[in-house]
Amino acid sequence: MTSESALSRQQALAILEWYRLSGVDAVLSDEAFNRFEAAPPEARSAASLAPSGQRASGAKARDSVSQRVMEPGPRVTEEDGAFGLVARATALAEAATNLDELRHHLDQFQEFSLKKTAKTMILPASVAPGGVMMIGDMPDADDDRQGHAFAGATGELVAKLVQWMGLDASALAKTTAIPWRPPGNRMPTEEEIAVCRPILLRQVALLQPRLVIACGSRPLQILVGLRDPILKERGKWFEATVKDQATSDRTVPIFAMLPPHYVLKNPIQKRLWWRDAKAFKHHVGAMDKKV
Repeated sequence: MTSESALSRQQALAILEWYRLSGVDAVLSDEAFNRFEAAPPEARSAASLAPSGQRASGAKARDSVSQRVMEPGPRVTEEDGAFGLVARATALAEAATNLDELRHHLDQFQEFSLKKTAKTMILPASVAPGGVMMIGDMPDADDDRQGHAFAGATGELVAKLVQWMGLDASALAKTTAIPWRPPGNRMPTEEEIAVCRPILLRQVALLQPRLVIACGSRPLQILVGLRDPILKERGKWFEATVKDQATSDRTVPIFAMLPPHYVLKNPIQKRLWWRDAKAFKHHVGAMDKKV
């Protein structure tokens, strides 16, 4: 016999659907707690039961681990604000000489709030110089779970696009302008975009792509400085100047396209997606003939 407080099947499904639309994609605990605190409730309760001497030694151990994790570079405090985070991100990015080092350095970027809430960090796989780099806006839930850009349904659409364009999939580096998924897929703030800017620029510098496909307004904002909606800028070519590993300036052609997740949600825009893909293929073909 069910209790009066038991939910009906329809009510339970309605609640789950509300969670899904709100961006909830994983259940981590039966009890909610503040994950920005130093330790979860069970760890805090266990620590409170330990003798004072053990608690003190445990705190010293955590401090020593924290200091090792934060190297290299100074830790950013709340007083430093966004400028401190941008400086920290710039230092970590510029210290990397390859993608593995960049990933290692960014693993230490514990001060950035987006890193605390995301499951994974999205960076491209290493490819030989002269390939194509495809940059999306920010990771979605599938990207965050699988650990790479354009996962799930968007990945299937991108795979068809790449094949139709005649691009070599093995020479395609896929990433996102924002390496960490914002909570609930919300839009990143201006401060968060500013922090992620040197990280994306360093990725382009390290990969040295022949050209870049910007799928969304965020990569255009970071690389070119444009703030117009992607529907206005799609189908156009731009140029970005980045510093390569020798710190010399290098110009990279950029082609703007609609984000695949937007095309999936708005099927009527597929005509623009394939129209731009055709224009890209024609332009690249003309470039190859000149070479």
